Amino acid sequence: EGVSYIAIGLQLRRLARSAVPLPRRTGIGLGLVVSGFGLLTPAAPVEGLTIASRELRRRGLTQRQATLTLGFGQWFYGRMFVLIAAVDLLVAVAIGDLAALDVTPLIALAPFSAPVRVKGAVICPCGPAPWTN
Repeated sequence: EGVSYIAIGLQLRRLARSAVPLPRRTGIGLGLVVSGFGLLTPAAPVEGLTIASRELRRRGLTQRQATLTLGFGQWFYGRMFVLIAAVDLLVAVAIGDLAALDVTPLIALAPFSAPVRVKGAVICPCGPAPWTN
């Protein structure tokens, strides 16, 4: 779980990097705040996003930049979760924990997710955050 907080923090840092220099420790700390409140508070991740947005604004981002940075961050986190779940499913089938027939519906739906992935690659190409220019 600690590795996921580090990954989320580094991703958040990368999203905000062209607008404001965000130290690595701060990015990881904000990742922990955004994602780590899930077990502690009933309305998570709202509290974490609010705290992280305030910290990003305090460091020089505008309200719009902070909102877009955190919004894209949440979008990437969701995609990361789906990717990890897909790999986990493939491993479970490969080692025999799941019968291949049990995952047939998931395999049948996989092609329908391809347009979403292509659209995501077109909307969010690698590089500096486009809204910070």
